Amino acid sequence: MCGWAQAADVVLGNLQDGFTFTSVDANNVIIGFGGGAVVDNLILEYLFGANGDEANITLDTSGNSYTGTVSGATWSPYTNGVIHNYDFDAASSDHIDASTAISEVSALQDGSVSFWFKTDSSSTMFLFSGSDSGDLSSQCGWPMLSGQFGPYIRDNGTYSLQALTPLTYNDGNWHHYIYTTESGTNRNYVDGQPITMTYSVGNASANVFFADVTGLDWLGVAANKDLDHGIELEFDGKMWGPTVSEEVFTDATAYATNRAQALTLGISSKEASDLDLDPVLDVTFSDDTTQDGSTNYFALTDTSTTHVDLGYTNAARGFNGSTSGIDAGDNDKFSFTEGTNDLAFSVSAWVKLDTMANEPMISKWNVGSTREWNFTIVNSDVTFHIFDETLNKQQGRLCNADPLSSDIWYHVAGVYDPSIAIGDDGMKVYINGVRCDDTDNSNAGYAYMRNTTAPVRIGGHSTITLDGNLDEPQVYNTALSATQVTNLFLAQETKFGQLAGIRDESWFGNLKALYTFNTANSGKSQDYSGNGNHGTDTSVTKSISEGSAEFNGSTSQIILPSILIENNSTNYTIATWAYIEDSSSARHNDRIYNQIDGAGNHQIDLMQGNRTASGSALQWSLSVYEGGYTDLTATNELNEDAWNHLAVTVSGTFASMYHDGILVKTGSTATVNSMTAAAWGSFAAVSGANKFLGKLDNSAVYDTALTSNQVYNLYNDYPHSGQ
Repeated sequence: MCGWAQAADVVLGNLQDGFTFTSVDANNVIIGFGGGAVVDNLILEYLFGANGDEANITLDTSGNSYTGTVSGATWSPYTNGVIHNYDFDAASSDHIDASTAISEVSALQDGSVSFWFKTDSSSTMFLFSGSDSGDLSSQCGWPMLSGQFGPYIRDNGTYSLQALTPLTYNDGNWHHYIYTTESGTNRNYVDGQPITMTYSVGNASANVFFADVTGLDWLGVAANKDLDHGIELEFDGKMWGPTVSEEVFTDATAYATNRAQALTLGISSKEASDLDLDPVLDVTFSDDTTQDGSTNYFALTDTSTTHVDLGYTNAARGFNGSTSGIDAGDNDKFSFTEGTNDLAFSVSAWVKLDTMANEPMISKWNVGSTREWNFTIVNSDVTFHIFDETLNKQQGRLCNADPLSSDIWYHVAGVYDPSIAIGDDGMKVYINGVRCDDTDNSNAGYAYMRNTTAPVRIGGHSTITLDGNLDEPQVYNTALSATQVTNLFLAQETKFGQLAGIRDESWFGNLKALYTFNTANSGKSQDYSGNGNHGTDTSVTKSISEGSAEFNGSTSQIILPSILIENNSTNYTIATWAYIEDSSSARHNDRIYNQIDGAGNHQIDLMQGNRTASGSALQWSLSVYEGGYTDLTATNELNEDAWNHLAVTVSGTFASMYHDGILVKTGSTATVNSMTAAAWGSFAAVSGANKFLGKLDNSAVYDTALTSNQVYNLYNDYPHSGQ
């Protein structure tokens, strides 16, 4: 998604087909999705707290002022990275009456209903319904029965449509649903993917909606209403964002809406309560307050920092590069030494820099006198150092393989475990939850840190002040594990990051093709990039439940209509989830993705194993041929009988290979010309050779070299469909 604009009521962000995402106010606070944003032609939209205000729980953000009436239920404000939502208790008859919109809704023959929900109940209950409250059996509703759900539309007892999802969705996770209908069709989408429904009455060609039910006089969220029972079959769980619109969704726009809302609003994010971490220092910011949120309650002195609004209850601090700073004072809890031994500790922060000079983030460091530790960025490189003031020696790690860029938010962390030698992973640096390829930056002769009188400073040390923004600076008296660092990043990321535009995801516009393999159609693999590069399947098995494409290793292939990487291209990315089923030597050279000319003299291959069939077939390679082979093999072994995320980026003649979001190999490659054909799972133009055995999912090609952060975001935010 695109970054946030600094203007009132701005509609922004294009993914495909001119499809736009959301609107925000001047403070980057979400106002709504109305006015031609995520869903066009809105009739009704409840965000359950527009602008983060409980008073706006049932404010209709469509612009039509169809305000709802709440009965019971508990409002959950935006917290821990999850958007404000409503918790409905079926035992208390909780629901929302939206009947103010019924006159307009009841006339709809074409259009859509959508909402997010989260439940673990196996009861029979309604998610959304329009009904004739004076009749026992007239409604256009969406009930859930033991976890399956779908449209039930009947008039005076006669059903015109009755369908359920083939799978259950009462798993305690957030799910997004869209029902859309127009002449000759009705389509159902769960989590952005088209679902083949099980129809008891009607079929997928039926154009059935609210207009097919006479006498509608009630519209509600999380319940139904009829003559005998009144409010009945109330939903038990959480909901967010119910909408009714005249918009008819396509596969592409349904997918785009799901991703825009899921990523931008954080509904599917990891909650901070999952972490179970206890920092020594946890600096938190509000509009006008800087304080320690740890159980130590250290007094903080804030000098000349500025408030940076990140939306809702979230804020950061701006540092001016000269006079700004936050002083936490000196305390033994900040000195990680005991006698003649160092103690474990970790530091963590979010940072967005204006310049890339010497930018201290968190330090206990008076230059030239009392130095203990320093976590800083020097010329775009994250560095983490500890210092022996008596011997004037330091130990540290420098992350120079993955330089940061200005004006982008990053999560950075440093971890020190003195029980392990520095050169043997005793000190690590992480960027966005992934350990970077850090190098040693130490002096010989270091013994241990000394307990000095230097204060802990946020955004500087004794002589230098950071130029940029900081949020969530934290210090821990333990060596965080790799999993804890990743979870810390995930928990905090959506909490303020997506709302502030932490990630520059404009690279979505560089998609040449995206295959999610989410339908059972064995003849075609649809390209969801909007570019029309739909593949033709041969002997490929699609799994609806897993949303993947399975290749049999002998006859399976997906032939594409044209090459996706342009001839002589010096910037591209190939990325896919791959399930490896066989590690025998026979699988060397199995093609995951291939571009080639008719004679095999010009080609690009992403393959299992390597071209020379040496070593393990669980290795993987980028092999190109242009007047000779240029091979690059990642010797880290892939996981057999498991999913692996693979990505190769090429910039100029430099290639980078990533496994599960982590850089594992770099080296030289070559540009290729005269290619005419492309395929997944096979040679594109040479029959019968090196067919892939396994599964692929979320397979994509970009006409740009994604950065390491973008590759990690791709791995982290777009898992294979069965995950």
